[in-house]
Amino acid sequence: MLHLCDEPGRPLALAGSLTIYEVGPACAALREAVAGARLEVAGQWPLDLSRLDEIDTAGVQLLLALRTQLQRHGAVLALHAPSEAVRELVDLLRLHAALPYAAAAAQPEA
Repeated sequence: MLHLCDEPGRPLALAGSLTIYEVGPACAALREAVAGARLEVAGQWPLDLSRLDEIDTAGVQLLLALRTQLQRHGAVLALHAPSEAVRELVDLLRLHAALPYAAAAAQPEA
């Protein structure tokens, strides 16, 4: 089960599982978050994935779609504190450039 955690002063966070079973509701929730006040300032848009304990390729596709949506608004998705499950799948799929971690997101691409 996926939980969206929106605490004042902290990056938006996903907790639980982001698999094919949770992508539908997660997509709607993230779309609403992007449309909200979080895009008042262009730049990095951190998404805390430290509490995400399971992710599959459907979850990665959602993150890539979120990245595209944010780019349309002049923002860059930055994965903040990705869990081991997220890091393993990003490594396996070699998506480091497309889904940068927060510390690396500010660096220009080579």
